[in-house]
Amino acid sequence: MSAAAQSRNRRGEGERLRDALLTAAADLLSEDPDIDHLSVRTITARAGVTHTAMYLHFADKQALIEAMKTACFAELTQALTDAVHDVPDDPVAGLRAAGEAYLRFGAARPGHYAVMFHSARAGVADTPDTVRSAGMRAFHQLVDLAAAVVGEADAHDAATNMWLALHGRITIRRSMPWFPMSDDITYVREQVNALTQRRPRTAPVTHE
Repeated sequence: MSAAAQSRNRRGEGERLRDALLTAAADLLSEDPDIDHLSVRTITARAGVTHTAMYLHFADKQALIEAMKTACFAELTQALTDAVHDVPDDPVAGLRAAGEAYLRFGAARPGHYAVMFHSARAGVADTPDTVRSAGMRAFHQLVDLAAAVVGEADAHDAATNMWLALHGRITIRRSMPWFPMSDDITYVREQVNALTQRRPRTAPVTHE
């Protein structure tokens, strides 16, 4: 076998090992959403490799978590995109569908959702660009949908309010499962209705 072929095989094996570690961490979080219970040894044991193997791809547990954040935000973005495919010509229905998809994602994958917003380090400056970019791509999905409902000028604020409302619901549901709530469809409908009742911004009137 040539040196080039051996190199390709090693790269392929490395990618498989990296994916196996991320999959193992995701599986563990699905079973136990408490990220503090996640450790290098439990991840590598689930992946079937020695604990030192992880350091071939990730500097530490935090680096692996950052890779998971990026992947999970990408999955959320795809979920939002997929949700509006059935209602391409109805902006309000599209925004509702995206909101419902967001809540389904958080409910179905509590461990993944928790890791997306987990911060072991204080300060936004410590967030890697890859994670920020992945998170903002998900947010801009909501901005684009909101723009078709409330207009470009109000889209950013509307999407922010929508995201805060959805995130707050998931957070409360996780920390206070006994708290009485309406069903998700009703909740999203109410949030979108509130956005549609916002008065759109207009350019200031000038008098010559």
